[in-house]
Amino acid sequence: MDYIVIHYQYWGWDRVNEVHTIRPRGDGEYGDQWVQEGETRPAIPRPVGAPAVRRLISAVQARPVTRESAVQTLAKKTTAERIMARWRPWRSSPPEPCGDEQKRALVSAKLQSDGVERLVRSRLEGPWTFRWTDDYPTLTIDIRLSDGRRWLLHSASQLERMLPWSYLRGDEKNIDEIAAAPVTWSVELADAIAGLLPVGERTRDRFSDAWLINQLAQEVHLQHMDACFPSQKKPPPSGSGVSAVQ
Repeated sequence: MDYIVIHYQYWGWDRVNEVHTIRPRGDGEYGDQWVQEGETRPAIPRPVGAPAVRRLISAVQARPVTRESAVQTLAKKTTAERIMARWRPWRSSPPEPCGDEQKRALVSAKLQSDGVERLVRSRLEGPWTFRWTDDYPTLTIDIRLSDGRRWLLHSASQLERMLPWSYLRGDEKNIDEIAAAPVTWSVELADAIAGLLPVGERTRDRFSDAWLINQLAQEVHLQHMDACFPSQKKPPPSGSGVSAVQ
């Protein structure tokens, strides 16, 4: 019998440890037995549509996706205007030499000039998928089909859509092997995983476009905290024959 087990754990400001076991119901659709650690109530039954399951199976069989492809896909999901709508001015001491509206205009102009794709790329580049403390998500998906096919997916990333995803194909796979497994930056795979999670569940928030926009707004904030300050030109080295700009 086909089944999919999704195990999500999180600790930080809160703690979550839940397991979704999705199996065929016999009527062409699927059902999820949803268990949360620490709760005494029985597993929560929940219907899952067959198209959502087929979407995941299709995505997991697709060729691995590169990080650059993910950058381009995610950049198309938002605009500079939507990001700036979530941007908030910062406060510093001593105060900056410009007000909030001027800050917004300066930051918006820089974002328009650089482009959303460059901003997304800066989010996804680098070796670290952890950007801050008090936020430790882990999601593992074990997919086993009645014809013998099996996939194991895993991510502990804070990045958008929990990218990238490590994956193992074949039988007798163990989570201990996942550290050396290949990865894919497939946004479609991540969205297919989200499609199996309950609507309204906080776990699903990490996969939403709203989460993406909020994170990009924070990235804009971090990159342009000095937007109000004129660029400072360093004096040339001694003996260079060039006068320092006053």
